[in-house]
Amino acid sequence: MELLQDIQTHLLSVYTSLSSMDSYLLIFLTTFAFWWFLNRSSAPPIPSSPPKEDPKPLRNFTLDQLKHFDGTTPPGLHPNGTAPDPKPVYLSLGGTVFDMSTGADFYGPGGSYECFAGQECGIALAKMSFEKLYMGNPDLSSLSFSEKDAYNEWFMKFRDMRGYPIVGKLVVKLPDSTRVLTPDYIAAHSGAPLLPTPDTAPSSAAEIPPIYVGCGNFVFDCSFGGVEFYGEGGPYFKFAGKDVSRALAKMSFEPTDINSREIGDLTEAEKKVLADWVNTFKNKKGYPVVGKTGHDFTFNGADKE
Repeated sequence: MELLQDIQTHLLSVYTSLSSMDSYLLIFLTTFAFWWFLNRSSAPPIPSSPPKEDPKPLRNFTLDQLKHFDGTTPPGLHPNGTAPDPKPVYLSLGGTVFDMSTGADFYGPGGSYECFAGQECGIALAKMSFEKLYMGNPDLSSLSFSEKDAYNEWFMKFRDMRGYPIVGKLVVKLPDSTRVLTPDYIAAHSGAPLLPTPDTAPSSAAEIPPIYVGCGNFVFDCSFGGVEFYGEGGPYFKFAGKDVSRALAKMSFEPTDINSREIGDLTEAEKKVLADWVNTFKNKKGYPVVGKTGHDFTFNGADKE
């Protein structure tokens, strides 16, 4: 206040030659400008960039799952009328799956190497061949010495020079799906204590520890695309390494339901829910069947492999 009064007194002495009306108007405008300068709000903060999404953990892929990631745009529209985004572009090199999406001009639709999208192509690249007979097999033992050198050059190019992220492991040999697994055997396959992510990925992806989940008559391996759900820290981690048919049928997280294998007393409505889960695991998610639970569950085809 004292500072403003001093300014007003000084302005009165400066503008004595002006008319009374002009002097007071000028004093008012100058005082208001000075008050605004002192009390103005600070400049609005620069909007921060949106937080990065947590990277998805590494996962296993079957050959059929890998083929999905070919960079094509799914047909149709979203419910809001917008077109879907193109799928990522993945390929496998000797069993290590890379995300090639930043190189979609080369490996995506219309690119020079589009035939490799969604494929295991380690042998094909080592031989510099586009032949399909060299795709699909991650076993490099048949390569000659010079071909192995060529393969290593491609691998280092993808990983080090281009920086394509490693997203998982291709697994072509799966366990016998007809064997009946004991609860102890299922429990021994509940994932790793700490699941790696692309940020902490090894130089080449090893097979991701299996995550077995029993549902209906089947045991599924949820490490093939469900690590973020059934792996450590995921919303369904309590189900990992267990036959949770009863808990899924009842939509329950109660320990008594999670740890019980009894499904003979399920209601018809609960049986339908369990059948829907079987369909989700098998057909919508594509988790591979790695064994049987020993149940004899029949409902609307949910017993068919």
